[in-house]
Amino acid sequence: MEAQDAFEQDASKPPSGIARTDAQGNLISDDPDDWRTAPLYATSFFRVATRPYPNPVSFSGGQPVNILVTTGDAIPGGLRIVAYKGGLRRVIPGAQCDVPGPVACSFSFFPSEIAGAQPGDLWRLVLFDGQSNVVTYGDLQIES
Repeated sequence: MEAQDAFEQDASKPPSGIARTDAQGNLISDDPDDWRTAPLYATSFFRVATRPYPNPVSFSGGQPVNILVTTGDAIPGGLRIVAYKGGLRRVIPGAQCDVPGPVACSFSFFPSEIAGAQPGDLWRLVLFDGQSNVVTYGDLQIES
């Protein structure tokens, strides 16, 4: 569990940089810290199949942020996304998925659904399982 603890400490750090994607989900430039799989799920075939896109996202552009993850095993309690910025912690309404077994989970939300989000913000998105273990994390840039 030492590796999982270190991973969760990394996830709790302030956001820094993004994996830049276009409106179709194509990766333009990578951030090697973003969207790694937690040691706890290293053998479950979990992966972020499509990183959040678009990233950066327009606050008022009318396009949602989309994320696709896949897993080969059940994830107890499913997955949920929580956004962090500084001392703020925001659960994104509806950004959760049941994972009873091998499945692809698609998350879609508007930047305005992150309470308090403003153009120019950089948020850390963290995916948690039902036992509050970090599964993966990465950063989202919100533009005007």
